[in-house]
Amino acid sequence: MNVSTKEKLPQYYHPNPTAIKTRTISNRLLPTIILFSVLLSLPIFLFFHYTWNQPHSIHPTNPFPSTNPLPSNSFRHPHDAHIDDALPKLGDLIPSKDTLKGGTIMPKMANATAKAELGRATWKFMHTMTARFPENPTPDEREALKAFIYLFSRLYPCGDCARHFQELLKQYPPQTSSRNVASLHLCSLHNLVNERLGKPEYNCTSLLENYDCGCGHDEKEAGEKPNESFLSNVPLMTPAF
Repeated sequence: MNVSTKEKLPQYYHPNPTAIKTRTISNRLLPTIILFSVLLSLPIFLFFHYTWNQPHSIHPTNPFPSTNPLPSNSFRHPHDAHIDDALPKLGDLIPSKDTLKGGTIMPKMANATAKAELGRATWKFMHTMTARFPENPTPDEREALKAFIYLFSRLYPCGDCARHFQELLKQYPPQTSSRNVASLHLCSLHNLVNERLGKPEYNCTSLLENYDCGCGHDEKEAGEKPNESFLSNVPLMTPAF
């Protein structure tokens, strides 16, 4: 008896095409659903985590105020308690003598126009600064100005200008005993620079006129009349000591 080829072929199961398509879409959406669930649960977890670890935190509205309010420090996180103690004091930040009186850092500035513009802006800043310096500075204020001038001589963007200024400071170190002395000392250095560059001498008695920053006066100075010739009786240059 002959059996037809069709009868010998195995009979395979053919599923519904719609079911295959639905299963494929579900497999593709599964990672998206998982990711969305994680992103949704993360902020909820963080909220309860930090709320649980900060039992002293109180909402700003404070619907249940305490009759004995806690001090402000109690609202800070425990690890913030030592931040203020860890910050260095201003006196600890004063550079060492080697740092203050080291060599220049910047290279030579070749552009003459840029060098001239920088010089004019720098002198305006420096003269305005000394004109605003306290009349009776504290030891800390005097040291601050002295340190600034020395660091300025190292970091001035024009390297060759900075080297010449350092030579002047070696011969005539910063004078910071008062506003008058500091202003006139800087003006004297300005004139020495002008002499080297072949520029006319600057009239140091008109500093307040030419470098008025327009700043308001302190209350303690409000009743004093400005003395435009306050530098006229101060020696132009104090020798190095």
